[in-house]
Amino acid sequence: VMEFPYSVYEKNVAPDLSIPFVFGASGPKNKYPIFKYFSEKFGIQPSHFKNIIHNSAYVAMSSSIAMGGFIEQKVVISSQTALGFGVTVKRGALIGHHCIIGDFVDINPGVVISGKVSVGKGTVIGSGSVLIDGITVGENSYIGAGSVVTKDIRAGVIAYGNPCKVIRENTEWKI
Repeated sequence: VMEFPYSVYEKNVAPDLSIPFVFGASGPKNKYPIFKYFSEKFGIQPSHFKNIIHNSAYVAMSSSIAMGGFIEQKVVISSQTALGFGVTVKRGALIGHHCIIGDFVDINPGVVISGKVSVGKGTVIGSGSVLIDGITVGENSYIGAGSVVTKDIRAGVIAYGNPCKVIRENTEWKI
């Protein structure tokens, strides 16, 4: 059991910057506004955050995770992969080699991301989705649960299916 001290601050009360921060929310439409508020109001930067990585997760030594990451149990992150700031990877997800995952991305349980995939900032990959080698998912997009992504998905859209197809524009968030 991992325990760490925490504090809850009332609105407009400056947090103690000597204590590392973690995100208490998921999803880019939640995490980004929280980060932006504390950054603008109190000067909190990504370097003030800490990563939480479950001890059953495997992260290749040649991969990198920016601060604010949350990696759940039985996740595998393969070699030469880079995760941006505030990324959440949920239980059992597999991320292949040479992938680039942007800031504030959420990867839900059971996702399989093959090699050389790029996922833009503020994107959500739904549970059980599969992204094949070499594709790009643009920023601020949402890939629905169970989708099989065989072609690039442009930025700012909601897409799902097998094969994955753009359904409509994403009007819920933009980072």
